[in-house]
Amino acid sequence: VFTGTDPATGKMTIMASLRPGTAWGAPVNIASAGGVISLVARENLAGGWVVAWSEIDASDVGNPYPISTIKYAVSDATGATWSAPKELTSNLDAMFDLKLVSAGDTLVLTYLSTAEGPRGENRSLFSTLWDGTKWSTPELRIPSQPIQTYDSAGNSLDGSLLTAATGKGGLLSLRWDGRTWTASQSIATNAGGAISLRFSNADVAVLAWENSQGSIAFSMYDAIFGEWTHLSIPIQDASPDDC
Repeated sequence: VFTGTDPATGKMTIMASLRPGTAWGAPVNIASAGGVISLVARENLAGGWVVAWSEIDASDVGNPYPISTIKYAVSDATGATWSAPKELTSNLDAMFDLKLVSAGDTLVLTYLSTAEGPRGENRSLFSTLWDGTKWSTPELRIPSQPIQTYDSAGNSLDGSLLTAATGKGGLLSLRWDGRTWTASQSIATNAGGAISLRFSNADVAVLAWENSQGSIAFSMYDAIFGEWTHLSIPIQDASPDDC
């Protein structure tokens, strides 16, 4: 899934191309918008694909305080035919940095939202769930504060995990266990601005994160016991731009 520009209208387009064999298929036009802020895709639980994106109207291109909308479309099993775009949510704030992960029998979509413009520090983090046919109402997970970055990961058994690096070195963790979200948990107070989260197997997640000394630290999450363990030896003096 990728974006392009329609030379006739100047609008951005959202396109999809599948590779069923050795060659990529012809791109299919899913939607168009004045501007696309963020775009994600994931296999649909019911077959086919789900694409979600945040967009702004053409009149808001260049506006630092745009009204934004999150929309989505669903394909058939082949990915050749797509539904018309549907609105998931709309907001006076800018909604961006969408992430979409598979978590058991659910897709978990998360995104940041801010009313402060591109130079603002405070962002809120929201989540919504796809059950194969519809989205849940978006809910606030982390209230407005300086969120530097965040990442999410999911697995087939234990739901999804989310980590966020906040202002003043904070590193938070939240978990969707397939039924409910846990409250945010502080796992470090010396985090920098780069993190990467992945599940290594069904029950263990690995987090690589920049610490305040410019080194890459590693932590492991045991989904069975709900506990984080910090590995003792970070990669020193790495000066990472992005873990």
